[in-house]
Amino acid sequence: MNTTMNTTMNTGNMNTTSDIDRLAWSIDQFGFGFADDAQIDSVVAHARTTGASPVLVDVLADETQPVNARTRAFGMVALQASRRAA
Repeated sequence: MNTTMNTTMNTGNMNTTSDIDRLAWSIDQFGFGFADDAQIDSVVAHARTTGASPVLVDVLADETQPVNARTRAFGMVALQASRRAA
């Protein structure tokens, strides 16, 4: 985990599409392996309240899943959570 990025990217609770966008940018720039675990947990918590696919949310939350699977799950979860938040 990149501690410099974590300091600048920590936004607290994920409850808006802009927060999800910031995490998406971070993943795009630095890779999923450098994403802040607290941010991922916040996205997961937010996604559960929006009715995003429970299977995709579980894959995103599961650190034992391959990075590619988690990255794809994040993309779908972000889309679903953003649609329901709009």
